[in-house]
Amino acid sequence: MDAEGAITLPAEAVQALGIAEGDVCCFVTDEQGRLTLQLLRKTLMSEQDEWLNLVNRHDQVIGQITREDAWAKRQPVRVINAFLVNSRGELWIPRRTASKRMFPSCLDMSVGGHVERGEDYMSAFKRETREELNLDVDELDWREIAALSPFKTNLSAFMRVYEIRTDSTPDFNPADFSEAWWLTPAELLARIAAGEAAKGDLAELVRRCYP
Repeated sequence: MDAEGAITLPAEAVQALGIAEGDVCCFVTDEQGRLTLQLLRKTLMSEQDEWLNLVNRHDQVIGQITREDAWAKRQPVRVINAFLVNSRGELWIPRRTASKRMFPSCLDMSVGGHVERGEDYMSAFKRETREELNLDVDELDWREIAALSPFKTNLSAFMRVYEIRTDSTPDFNPADFSEAWWLTPAELLARIAAGEAAKGDLAELVRRCYP
């Protein structure tokens, strides 16, 4: 026990209790007076910290890293992106809210986000689509259209790109997006070329996936 009352447990006990790094626990006494360890499932990181899978050049998970450190140190991580495409071949392109820490008020992919610690690409695709567009991937007509590496492209991360076929405009999360349009790939690229602010990988992805 240190000066602040924190106790360091042996590695064997940590493994047996299923405690992960960063979990906060406390000792509690039950009705019979027995002392037990209660896992509070609260991490020591701040709310703005986001833990990601750190990968090697072959997209194999080798550790964890915060989103802030990954971008500051240019470490390879995983992301997913998706485009909603209607029967006219138009892409649903939203604008990020002004409150976003990265790329505020910029044009964006229909869905996008990091693969968080412990996730795989598919899990992240389902989560982000639900969080940003209020859509259930299991009920959608979708396909994977690209698997890309930052070591072989100008893109910022390892990336899986998905396409969702729909003519319905999604009920997007207003915390993520402020407005949106159905645009052909050519119309979108023309807006970016004319100087409209866009997320870093957007134009490159459209050129690669919708030439």
